[in-house]
Amino acid sequence: MKIIYIYDKNLKFITGIYAENKEKFLENPKEHYPDWENEMFASLEKYNNPILDLATNKIREKTREELILLDNKLELLQDGEYVETGEIIVVEAPENFIKKVWNKEAYIWEEGVTREELIEERKNKILKYSQLKKEKDELIASGFAIQEEIDSIDMQMKQYKKDIDELEIKIKGL
Repeated sequence: MKIIYIYDKNLKFITGIYAENKEKFLENPKEHYPDWENEMFASLEKYNNPILDLATNKIREKTREELILLDNKLELLQDGEYVETGEIIVVEAPENFIKKVWNKEAYIWEEGVTREELIEERKNKILKYSQLKKEKDELIASGFAIQEEIDSIDMQMKQYKKDIDELEIKIKGL
């Protein structure tokens, strides 16, 4: 036995009934559900937000996009998204932001990090840079270092130096 979920022509859930299977139910729906009308829909699934799929003429669950655009459920929008002229617009977050904050009123990304957090982040990167420099010096002093090890540390140090310099600019800009 299967549960067949019945919806009215407006896709409002009416009831669920037991039937051998959906095909048997559809052969003679009035036998299983006396109030059946030809405009009704039957499904093996119970939908919270049903919609008629015009391509298949069957009901299905609405997608997130349909819930946002058709039912105005804007709380389902993710950070970086807003609705304009019936379409979901996606705004990519800038890569150079440390703490990305979406402004839902202005539809823009903002830097959410404070000056103190930037200073702390810069300090941590300086300490990591110093640690890498110390490791590099110890490797060279050991006499066992190979060039690939030195190059790997140099690449990391170069990235940290770049990050430290960019953070300095950001801090001065606040």
